[in-house]
Amino acid sequence: MADFPALVPASRPMTPGVWGGTSVPALSGGVSTVRQGSAEIGRRLSLTFPAITEAQFLQLLSHYRGQRSGFDSFAFTTTTIPSSYTPAGHQWLYAGPPQVVDQHADVFDVACEFRSEPRAVVRVGGADLGAAVTLTAGAAVGLAAGGASLSASASLSPGAASAFNADPNFSSVVLLCGFNGSNGSTTFVDEGPLGLTLTAKGNAQISTSQSVFGGSSLNIAGNGAVGLPSNSALVLSGDFTLDARCRFNQSKKDMILGSRSGTNFQLARESGTQLSMYNGSSQTASFTSSTNTWYALRWARSGSTVYFFADGTLLSTATLSGSFDFSGGDVGWLFGNDSLNGFIDELRLTTVCRSTASYTVDSAPFPRL
Repeated sequence: MADFPALVPASRPMTPGVWGGTSVPALSGGVSTVRQGSAEIGRRLSLTFPAITEAQFLQLLSHYRGQRSGFDSFAFTTTTIPSSYTPAGHQWLYAGPPQVVDQHADVFDVACEFRSEPRAVVRVGGADLGAAVTLTAGAAVGLAAGGASLSASASLSPGAASAFNADPNFSSVVLLCGFNGSNGSTTFVDEGPLGLTLTAKGNAQISTSQSVFGGSSLNIAGNGAVGLPSNSALVLSGDFTLDARCRFNQSKKDMILGSRSGTNFQLARESGTQLSMYNGSSQTASFTSSTNTWYALRWARSGSTVYFFADGTLLSTATLSGSFDFSGGDVGWLFGNDSLNGFIDELRLTTVCRSTASYTVDSAPFPRL
């Protein structure tokens, strides 16, 4: 749980909630209502933030995603709303995604809707689901709210985490981009737990002409990139996995991740015939690809063994030790002609090795929790 960003809204209308109760028919033919609970529920709050900066917009977006799109509750600081707006014992939930209008010159209008509810906790085997909990077969699931148990136990089969659309390695994700947005937008968002600030370079932009998921993707026509910040999390000294859905416009060298930090570091496609890794030493795998075709590509390392995958199929393995330093690097560019001419959708970089054998490619966007 993280407090809402300390931003001052332009307006904050609030709609009172209702008192919980049950209607009971009386012998006289009338109806009596028995009140249940000691506070109103379902209070609604609207906040508007017109003409805010891109940094402030990204704060709001990061908070929304950090609360798992309305699953987790949170509190407001008095900078945003008076404490009297929040009923005693309650917290707030997003009632829907923020509504965003991208104005000009990195100016955004944002409107958010919230609802208040008594603090609740989902428990699995006696532990809060909000914490790092492993769901196992036969685990009991209960819901506690207002101090009373509201559900009986239920059995979860193996793989139950997938029912929650959760990634067991989400805490190890250092970069996650769905490249969703309006056509021509140059706003790129890291949807991973770090929420890194990304910058547009050259002709890199969102395109709605091609996508695998979400109706849009990153389009780079050979003279652009998505700039990464300087961050130690992007220095890959151990295990890692880069996943990317890629579509290439021509048969040439297409950079997926590149950086020049003392030496060149790159994860790339080589001229339509190979996938490659380079950090001062090089390893490649044969990969015959066509233009105008989407591929699910994966570069992975476990220990000093590297693995190359295309559409879930293991292409080859090799030995490659040493770090890959992408701090301050780029998605889609290294230098000169070492750039991407094509599209990327659903890019994810994780500091674990996700597979060492052929696997089933995801049929949905990567989990955001």
